Amino acid sequence: MEREFFSHPPKRAGSLTRLDRFGFNHAVTNSTLIDGVRNVLRAHEVILVHFNTPATKHEIGYPQDLRDALVNPTWKMCYSTIKAADRGPAQVGPGEQSAAFGSVGVLVDLGATTQIECVCNFDAGSNGRLSSEALGSLATVESCEASIVDRVGHNEWLVANAVPLGIFLFPASRVYVRAEDGEIEYDWGLVVQDFPEQRIFSKLQGVWQEFDRPTATWQPRTYDEIVVPPRSDSGARSTPVTAH
Repeated sequence: MEREFFSHPPKRAGSLTRLDRFGFNHAVTNSTLIDGVRNVLRAHEVILVHFNTPATKHEIGYPQDLRDALVNPTWKMCYSTIKAADRGPAQVGPGEQSAAFGSVGVLVDLGATTQIECVCNFDAGSNGRLSSEALGSLATVESCEASIVDRVGHNEWLVANAVPLGIFLFPASRVYVRAEDGEIEYDWGLVVQDFPEQRIFSKLQGVWQEFDRPTATWQPRTYDEIVVPPRSDSGARSTPVTAH
């Protein structure tokens, strides 16, 4: 049982000969790939998060590493896909695997200029900011979906030019602070204070949540309220909702 914490204050190249089950030919253009992968993420209702972890080797760590990620979306960074029923590293028991390597991170969407370099269904050991190489498969609609369906512990996507939507945190969080020489327990209320201009998301018992600042309460959210779907008229994404 998850611990209760909210009570605490295409340019077309030839014919479309091979369509996946989402209706996309995924080997033609980057925009086609991004459209197909966004549909995969929506079909599985998973979000994409770049987490604070010791693996980033950031010179300061939390919260500056995530602030840097927010203002430098062009950086190539590591992300994991998260479901509303997942548990973070501070929520699992001995011998269990968590769905992420970190507890707090930047939640992103994919945009027209997003580049997905490779994906892996487990921790690939990459660090985009240090230009280290990673394991994994070339990003296609199929390989992206396989990394979700066949995930072992936490998966890893290497992505550049993502679109920040806010901050995501697991209940019972730990953050990496270099001065502390490791991870420390960190209250979710402090995360809210650390990012006053950002929407703050979490999950509770399989339901997405967003912190409502005016009422200081957590409110349930649908996936589409977090990752806004394309408008039906033009296919363009709607403008993200601002922080409450």
